[in-house]
Amino acid sequence: MYTVLWAVINYDEQSLKSKQLFLFFSSFLFCTVCLGVLLTIVSCLCVLFILSFLCVFSSKAAIYLNRPGALTNVRTWTPASGSFHGMLITHTEAISIADYFTIADKDGKATYRPTVHFAYHACDNAWMSLHQVAGREWIRHPEERVMVDEIAAGRDELGVLLMGHKKGAYWYGSDLTIDKTRELVHANNATSLQVCTGVLTGVVYAYENPRKGQPHTPAQCTALYYVFLCLPCCCC
Repeated sequence: MYTVLWAVINYDEQSLKSKQLFLFFSSFLFCTVCLGVLLTIVSCLCVLFILSFLCVFSSKAAIYLNRPGALTNVRTWTPASGSFHGMLITHTEAISIADYFTIADKDGKATYRPTVHFAYHACDNAWMSLHQVAGREWIRHPEERVMVDEIAAGRDELGVLLMGHKKGAYWYGSDLTIDKTRELVHANNATSLQVCTGVLTGVVYAYENPRKGQPHTPAQCTALYYVFLCLPCCCC
């Protein structure tokens, strides 16, 4: 019995260092896992708090989809393409416009709010590319490029389709071809030029109204003046 006890207690110095090193890394790993779990719990609580805050104090002018908008099809219409299905892509304008035109009673409860969504349909090749990305669990292609000079023909119809009034439906917007775009400005395509008109509108508004502050939405600008400002880039 004395010999066995002596053998257990009298282990060498190398074994002691190995055991101490093992205990150190085990403790470090345990603390790291606990810290990760704690941070995860705190992050979830913060997200729940933000969502609760938004549900109580937000305008409630939007809905949440449990799937990508690119997998959700909506029907729309444009003058050149006619009726078609587009992808329900998230855009801030769809939320801000619905909020801007909301009518509330004296208690603040919304009595009217228009249904607004953004429908997007790319050209055939881009459409097939998006389907490939969706089939790959939304892993983007390793090679990407912005097509400008390679575009041989085509157009971009960007506008608003108003429905539900006495006249049925009314479309107002820009129908810009790639040929017209190249006449107006170089190194652009129809989409980029239409987007730049919105940026130009904001710059002109800030320049002409230096003391009014920044508008929260484009709807707060003087609409008619800036529509005419953008007319050289649009065919309405």
